[in-house]
Amino acid sequence: VEAPYRINQASRPLLEATSAATADIVALTDVKVADGHADYAAYLASKAGLASLTQSFAQAFAPHIKVNNIAPGLVIFHPEDSDAYRQKRLAESAIPVEPGEASIWQAVRFLMDSPNATGSTVSLGQKKA
Repeated sequence: VEAPYRINQASRPLLEATSAATADIVALTDVKVADGHADYAAYLASKAGLASLTQSFAQAFAPHIKVNNIAPGLVIFHPEDSDAYRQKRLAESAIPVEPGEASIWQAVRFLMDSPNATGSTVSLGQKKA
């Protein structure tokens, strides 16, 4: 969490100097932050810290800098992932598709194009209820 804290602080003067109406900071967290996962406790704790940090910076940097999160779930499979693993992961998803890298870029564009989106989290991929 320290690295994004320092990067955001160092970037603030540059972002405030832009001629655009607003500038953007977009962080990547993880859709599993809210649920936790026994095998990824430290990783998810750091992502939860980043999500909290984003909320604080959204308040501190407004109105000229928007600060948001993207919380992806499954984005792409690795080439070596077995068909069984792929089917298992897809079956866990509410929308059982491999969304691909473009889904991240679409979320970034959404946040950047939204004039008042700050302190928001765009979750990509949810597990079945």
